[in-house]
Amino acid sequence: MSFPPFYPLFILFIFPLIGGLLARYTNKDRKNTIKVFLAFSGSFLFAICLLNFLPETYHHLGGSAAYWVMGGFFFQIFLEYFTKGIEHGHAHVSGITHLTPLFIGLGLHSFLEGIPVATSFGDEHYRVGLLYGIALHELPAAFVLMITLKALKPQTSILPWMILYALFCPLGAITGFYVEHFSHDNMVFQYLLAFVSGTFLHISTTILFESSNNHQFSNIKTLSVLVGAAIAILISLQTGHGHHH
Repeated sequence: MSFPPFYPLFILFIFPLIGGLLARYTNKDRKNTIKVFLAFSGSFLFAICLLNFLPETYHHLGGSAAYWVMGGFFFQIFLEYFTKGIEHGHAHVSGITHLTPLFIGLGLHSFLEGIPVATSFGDEHYRVGLLYGIALHELPAAFVLMITLKALKPQTSILPWMILYALFCPLGAITGFYVEHFSHDNMVFQYLLAFVSGTFLHISTTILFESSNNHQFSNIKTLSVLVGAAIAILISLQTGHGHHH
């Protein structure tokens, strides 16, 4: 019986927790810092999708991958009906009255993001890059969630919510690990990866289109977008365009 490696699970748990704790103990809004983080992670996720996930799923599934990618894309639109866009940095605290649908929506989003992380896809460089790219995306999402929690919940009950949220991404990674290990000829995992790619494409393009005020990118945001894409390209080159060797 094999178990998923502990290290990625720990990183996926600790990053959203850090994001949440930062929001819990700072009173500053830090909108600009969040936007830089988001621009970086959005660009990274977008590039990883194009360079690795999509070639991989099309390679295994052929044209039928497109339906799963579209399914993931539209599922993410459906999720945002509940999350109000928190996963790409929107804190509309005033518009949110019920925490449960928001929390479940965000949790599902986080769970899906974790799926590719602990799998055997790519080489060591690629897996480390993917792990930190996704962990860095989880950090601002948790930060904004925490700001929302602070507005809606008594201070004492916030930490359990935060820990619960931080568990979703590692749970996704564990699920991906076991699906890959136990799915006959790897196909179930490929369908799942195509679906996750669709959600990534939606989130990353939304971040990139939205994270500018009147579509004017600040220098630092432009830089973080370029760095995010460049890192994705570097780890993809290292791993031989992402296909299994």
